Amino acid sequence: MSGKQWCEDVAFRASQFLTVFSETTSFLQDRALLRGIAQALVVVLLVRLLWSCMCGEKEKANHKAPRSPEAEELGAYMREHGFPSEPHEEAVFLPGRELGWNNAPDPLPFENDGCSGHFISLHRATYDKALDRSGDYPYGHYFLKKSRVWEARMQLRFKDPPPKIADLFFGIELDDYVHMSAGTKRTMSFFVRTLKGVVGKQVYHSPGDNPDLVSGLIEQPTFVMPVWAFDQFIVTPEGEEPPRLNDPDIEFMGSKRVKRVNEFRKELEALDLQVGPVYTFFFWGISKWLDKINWQVLIPLTSVPISFNKFCGNPPVRVVMYTLNKGRSTEKRHLKSFKKYYLNFAFWSSLNRPSAEKVKELMREESSKQHGGGGQDLIRGLLPGKMQKGKKQW
Repeated sequence: MSGKQWCEDVAFRASQFLTVFSETTSFLQDRALLRGIAQALVVVLLVRLLWSCMCGEKEKANHKAPRSPEAEELGAYMREHGFPSEPHEEAVFLPGRELGWNNAPDPLPFENDGCSGHFISLHRATYDKALDRSGDYPYGHYFLKKSRVWEARMQLRFKDPPPKIADLFFGIELDDYVHMSAGTKRTMSFFVRTLKGVVGKQVYHSPGDNPDLVSGLIEQPTFVMPVWAFDQFIVTPEGEEPPRLNDPDIEFMGSKRVKRVNEFRKELEALDLQVGPVYTFFFWGISKWLDKINWQVLIPLTSVPISFNKFCGNPPVRVVMYTLNKGRSTEKRHLKSFKKYYLNFAFWSSLNRPSAEKVKELMREESSKQHGGGGQDLIRGLLPGKMQKGKKQW
């Protein structure tokens, strides 16, 4: 077992141990138990120190690792056409080819068969601690005195009679099955259980079907939540102007989950979705454990950073909102053929981009061979004409 795997395994076991103790302290006041908790905390601190010594430099080195000429050229081309030079998120909405980044001045419009809407992603400057503390960057002052790492805001106007609110799922999915070590599977299991404690046990999680073992229809890796896992919502009646997603006062509007979880859930469950009104949703509840820019997952209770690729394989990751249309099927899996998407976009970090071919596939462009097989022609072939003019932002 490598040093890094040992760190992960010990961190998992220490976190699990501490979780059990924290659940029992509500009714047990034995001194020996409290000593056990103190010992567990010491273990956690030691693991964090060991991680920093054995693994931290390697993780930092990964961010500075040499990139392929193709990746460098893609990054240079994006910067030429308005993308930030500092680390950032990048995303493409599906269907369509709207490509953008976080902390942009204006929300990005999107449209699909089920609805039209706008989306904006706000993210702390986690790549620069001093800058983050200063708040001297777009939306930086919004994050001051807040614990969240990022916040997603979306507005939807349904085209056809929408589903019941209880039938909507929101979360992430992957394109392909990810092969994981036993240690990584245990860490992911613990991480998912922790998130269920935050957003509710109705979370649906599936590692997906291994195509080497399963024939027929394959389920993609999926982690989705009921809509009441959102942290804030606003309903704008038909005919009225909805608030802009970058309005400085929007955080004071509508209904919030904080300190009123049960009431908030009842309000969302009572929501009768209709054609006409605009529905604005906010989500940040699990952001403290996922740094999208640095492409890291932080293990709860230990704050041990692990590359997101350990769980997702390789970027991109898809953010989705969908309902299932199973008909009379007794199938319990969330198969792609059952899904009707109301939100679907693929995202990644500029520090950890997909291959140029994957971006090309997402952008629905022709094969690289029709662009000269590489170089600047290939890069220009990755982005649609309207993005090449640098006019669209997310």
